[in-house]
Amino acid sequence: MTESNKTIEVKGQNLKIVGVDFDPFTDRKYVAHGIQVAASAFGVPHITREFEHDVRNHLEGHRVLLAYDTLGIPVGFGSFDHLQDGESGILYVSGLVIRKDCQSSGIGTALSREAVLHMKASGYRVDLVAGRTQNPVVAAARASYCDPIYPITAEPVPDIISAANMLRAHLNMNGVMSPETLVTRDAYEHPLNDTRPRSKHANINTFFDMHVGPRDAVFIIGRPTC
Repeated sequence: MTESNKTIEVKGQNLKIVGVDFDPFTDRKYVAHGIQVAASAFGVPHITREFEHDVRNHLEGHRVLLAYDTLGIPVGFGSFDHLQDGESGILYVSGLVIRKDCQSSGIGTALSREAVLHMKASGYRVDLVAGRTQNPVVAAARASYCDPIYPITAEPVPDIISAANMLRAHLNMNGVMSPETLVTRDAYEHPLNDTRPRSKHANINTFFDMHVGPRDAVFIIGRPTC
C-alpha cells in the first residue's frame, strides 16, 4: 500500500487529502473511515455486513482519496481508476461519497480535481474524466473542472462514444446505450434515489428529465481543464 498526503483549501475550509492504493484493501483504519462516511451519506443507522461489503467494493483495487476536516474527521472519499481507450487516457470515477452534512460544499469536486492532478503527476495521461450516474448534481460538479461535458454541453463525438463503449464493457453493462445521449437503459435493478436531486443548472436538470429514466444510467464524460 502506498500513501500520499496533501492539504488543500475548499471554500475557506482546510481539508487533508489522503491518497491510498489498495490492492487488496486491507487497512482497517481506512475501511472504517469509508464505512463511516457512507453510512452518513446514505442515512444508514445500522451497518450490516451487506452494507460494509458494498463500501469495500467501492474501495478495493482502486486509487482512493479520503478527505478529512481540521479535526481529523473523515468527510468524504472518492475511488478512481485509470483506463486506456486507444490513445485516450481516462480517469474513471468509480465512487464519490460525501458525509451528509458536508454535501454541496465542494468536497466531491475537490476530490475529483485532486485525482486528475495525482494521475498526471504519476505520469498518466488524463484526456477524459468519466463516470456513470443518475444524479444531475454529479454532472454539474464535473462541469466545474471539465469543458465540455458530453452529452450535455456538447454532442458526443467518436472518441467519446468509443470511451463510453469501453467503459460499458469494463463495467459489464448489458443494456442498450444511445450514442446520442450516452444513456444505458435499465442499468440498475432499482432507482438509486426516491426523489432525483436537482442541480443549480436548468440545462442539466432538463437533460436528465428528458433522457434518463429511474433505472437508467448516463455516462458524463468531460475533458479536464485542471
